[in-house]
Amino acid sequence: MEVVYESVKVKLNLSEYDVASVDLGVDNLGTVTSNKKRFSTLNY
Repeated sequence: MEVVYESVKVKLNLSEYDVASVDLGVDNLGTVTSNKKRFSTLNY
């Protein structure tokens, strides 16, 4: 069996200083946070 696929590289113009993090927890489902000022931390 041979699988062939093509991919296209897309320049997203992302900033290397904007960071987000996802933490899968034990006591909670997960937490999402970012270093952006307007981002609200999500806890589930």
